[in-house]
Amino acid sequence: MTPAQNTTGRGTALLLLSTFGFAVLYYLTPLLTPLNAETIAALRIVLGTFALLVFFAASKSLGLIAETWRHLRAAPWRIPVVLLCGAMVASQLWLFAYGPISGRALQVSLGYFLMPLVLVIIGRFLYRDVLAWWHWLAVIIASGGIAYEVIRVGGFAWEALWVALLYPLYFVIRRAIGTSHLGGMFWELTFVSPFAAALFIWQATRLQHIGTEMWLLALAISAFGTCILIVWILSAKYLPMSLFGLLSYLEPGLLMLVSLLLGEAVAPAELPLYLAVWVAVLIIVIGGTVTALKKRSSRKQEPAAVTTGDGATAAEQGSADGTETLHLQNDDAEQMLVFAATGSIPIIDLATITSPEDPDAKGQA
Repeated sequence: MTPAQNTTGRGTALLLLSTFGFAVLYYLTPLLTPLNAETIAALRIVLGTFALLVFFAASKSLGLIAETWRHLRAAPWRIPVVLLCGAMVASQLWLFAYGPISGRALQVSLGYFLMPLVLVIIGRFLYRDVLAWWHWLAVIIASGGIAYEVIRVGGFAWEALWVALLYPLYFVIRRAIGTSHLGGMFWELTFVSPFAAALFIWQATRLQHIGTEMWLLALAISAFGTCILIVWILSAKYLPMSLFGLLSYLEPGLLMLVSLLLGEAVAPAELPLYLAVWVAVLIIVIGGTVTALKKRSSRKQEPAAVTTGDGATAAEQGSADGTETLHLQNDDAEQMLVFAATGSIPIIDLATITSPEDPDAKGQA
């Protein structure tokens, strides 16, 4: 097995582990009742910020934090924009807790099914991405399902719209200000952490009747979510973006399964909506898989990899040095926006998560 295959296998295992982990986190959240979603989200924000700091220190990538801060200070107007992005992330973390606690987990999971379709439209009209015919087919089918639901009930679930529309806006803003990487994620969470900590303390004083056991359970479940965050980040380092995006479509399905396990159900009248969305996502997954396989086949027919001065390939040289070259492949993402449909953490948009000293990192940031 080649080093590249080893890396991909490791990344696939980590991504699947994190995907199932987020589904478990979704399932465990109702156990925290009578804590409200605000308290749970605040705790997760604080722990998530700390986890990112530990990750940067352990991976010797603290320079990315400083580099991102210099980027923000070079244009001070970016700082309040990053705070806005942090608020968007906080609202999604809140919704990820609110859904299963309030019996609206199904509606939240629907939003994660719809988000990739919204991103396809944004990619076409905002970034001039060239879409394949199956992209358009998926969008048309999903739009038909949404139109049916709007006509049927005179509206649409706000939880689904909050995910499907706000996350793409968040991605667009991050991309516009050059913070669509882990350094940007760290500062987003750092900026909102003081507010989250204050909210958590205030809620804790209001909920003094809750026993110590419940607070310990909340801390344990939130810590579990933080560990899953780190696993997800590691998976992104090892996988090509195309495979990373395709495997991430598994998560909305798992979130929906969890919703059903929590006792929610799809009403017969809602089936046309869900069927339309499922078919649309399936088309994108199949189309993306075929495209990725074609690219892999064409890549195998290309000349051998460029060697270093001593005759070793770049990957072999990295292994010999005891280091690994871990970066996202831009050619895997050309002509399309690929994002992971992750419910509880912000997404890295075609950006490296390696140290800024990596020359490939500077080219993609």
